[in-house]
Amino acid sequence: QLSQSTRHPIRATCHSMASDDGSEEEEDILDDFGDLWDAWANEWEAQFKRISEGEDERLSRRAKEAQLFAIGKNEAYREAVETAVKEGDEAAKRAAARAALVDDVEKKQAVARVKDDAELQRIEATRAALQSSDDVLREGRERRAAWLKEQEAKRKEEKKARRAAFDARWKSHYSQPKPPPSTGGGGSGATPRDSPPPSAAAGATQASPRPAPAPARLPKPSWDEFDKRLAEGGTMRLDEVPWPEEPPKTVSGVSIVDPPAEKKRKLRAAVLRWHPDKWGPNLPRFSEAERPLLLERVKGITRRILDEK
Repeated sequence: QLSQSTRHPIRATCHSMASDDGSEEEEDILDDFGDLWDAWANEWEAQFKRISEGEDERLSRRAKEAQLFAIGKNEAYREAVETAVKEGDEAAKRAAARAALVDDVEKKQAVARVKDDAELQRIEATRAALQSSDDVLREGRERRAAWLKEQEAKRKEEKKARRAAFDARWKSHYSQPKPPPSTGGGGSGATPRDSPPPSAAAGATQASPRPAPAPARLPKPSWDEFDKRLAEGGTMRLDEVPWPEEPPKTVSGVSIVDPPAEKKRKLRAAVLRWHPDKWGPNLPRFSEAERPLLLERVKGITRRILDEK
């Protein structure tokens, strides 16, 4: 609060003027003027107070509004931040899912590439094995052709030698001296001059080759005997293999009346028995000349089984 002299400077001035002159009338006038001034000052002070209180209230209301606005902005900002965080989490989840999907696809592609490489390697190995088997078969055929040619040459030489021996024996019979002619009567008992002697004719008959008798047909070996021979070890021959009968007989034994399951079982058993891979370990048991023939015949039987499907 201001002092009385500070709040009413005019009243103080009037008192100082009255004390100087000493006039009572002027002092009353000045007192009236001071009272008026005090009334006005009080009114002004009340108005100023009311205005100050209104301003304070307005400022307080503005401050509350600003606070509420700041709170609302803060809430909105917090909600915006939470929304952004949620959207970021969802985006991260989607990115992780896409990354997992990409990894899965890459793994599947890698597995597919590995399978393709393995299949290519298997095909190359099979091709190389078939090529080697074809080379072995071709070499065997060439060796067999050479052996047959050699045997044919030997047979020709033996035939030529037998022919030469026969000719030599025939000439030895004709080169012997002839007996004198008989003086007895009757020309019927004379031996013709041009005819060879009986001994020479008999020798010629004996020297002529006779056809060899047909060999007895051996019974067909069974699979039990063949497996027993395999277990015993030792060298084997082609005629010891229980070969299947020729067409129209089937290798697997299937017929049109067999149900599908029985037909499948028979075909599978035949493939397991006659597949060339099953005969590979047994090739050393046969002679080198018979191995190509064995492989060729086994492959032909396998093709017959495949045709029976």
